[in-house]
Amino acid sequence: MNNRLRFATLSIVVTSVSLLLSSCGRSESAEGINQAGGGSAIAAQPSASETGAGQDTSSKKAFSTEGNVVTKTNELPAPQVSKDISSKRAYTTQPLNQAELALIESELGPDEEVFEAHSFAITLSEMGDVVFVTSRVYREGAPDRLALRFRDVDGSYVPLVPNPDTPDWTLWDVNAVAFEDVNTDGAGPDIVVIAEYMTGIGPTGAQPFPIATVFFNDGDDYFATDSYVDELLSSRGVETIADVQSTFEEVF
Repeated sequence: MNNRLRFATLSIVVTSVSLLLSSCGRSESAEGINQAGGGSAIAAQPSASETGAGQDTSSKKAFSTEGNVVTKTNELPAPQVSKDISSKRAYTTQPLNQAELALIESELGPDEEVFEAHSFAITLSEMGDVVFVTSRVYREGAPDRLALRFRDVDGSYVPLVPNPDTPDWTLWDVNAVAFEDVNTDGAGPDIVVIAEYMTGIGPTGAQPFPIATVFFNDGDDYFATDSYVDELLSSRGVETIADVQSTFEEVF
């Protein structure tokens, strides 16, 4: 009888210990699950302190980026104000068709070659509807020269004076011609011409280099150049209209 009582008591103790160990295992397992899944749960459901709910947003920290680094600032960034470009107008030009180009070439004669991509129709305030003609002038025994002209509705040609000053250089090509208010004075479209020349002198004499010229409009379609501006553009080796624009924005 005493043996059976001891056996029963021992069984009860063993069962109690097993239940206690099982309970501890479940508690540790649950804690591990909570720790492992805590990050995603916070990300999916941010707390009120993280969302700023019920808080004064006037002192809320903002985030700014510099390169690939995200940094915190203590104040909200000031609103960005768009640059006023109301005075910088774009002027519409129309390409010439083959019949118009053939007519102009016949009028200029065999000693000139029209740069088709840089000749176009445009409407100016005082001159009205004109064609701006860019051409190469072949000269026997002398370097090729650049010619810039307006052709009016009557078929008369008005030279753009002065043409770029390149005394003994040979015209190689024309990179760009654009009508726009470069100095943003609202007077009308200025004319930007970028051409390539060769000096023919020295070891680099056969290497073309760009020369940019700006013809400033006074508002009555009278154009004039500025030697300081032309020298500045040449010293920087500008090659595109965008280069001219960025130079004006930076220097003037």
